[in-house]
Amino acid sequence: MANGGGSGGPWRGDGGRVQLSVRVPPALRDAARRRAEVVGVPLRDFIQQAIEVAVAQPPVAPEEVRDLRARLADALDAGEYANYVASIDDADLADP
Repeated sequence: MANGGGSGGPWRGDGGRVQLSVRVPPALRDAARRRAEVVGVPLRDFIQQAIEVAVAQPPVAPEEVRDLRARLADALDAGEYANYVASIDDADLADP
């Protein structure tokens, strides 16, 4: 992602750049900065890639997210995940 690179996309090669100014909570900015440091890219490049990924994803309605979270919580509460994990027969995935 050097030099403002990124994962690419249909907007690559359209010539110029524009400035996007967004106000976010300090905690979000700090978390983005930490994550950029961990992956070893400048914050500017990290933010650009995050926007590219977000734009490339299909839109998800808030009610779909709530429904998915509720179904996941129900499955966890019912022990389905624990049962699934217990059924895995792979030494590499077993707890030490």
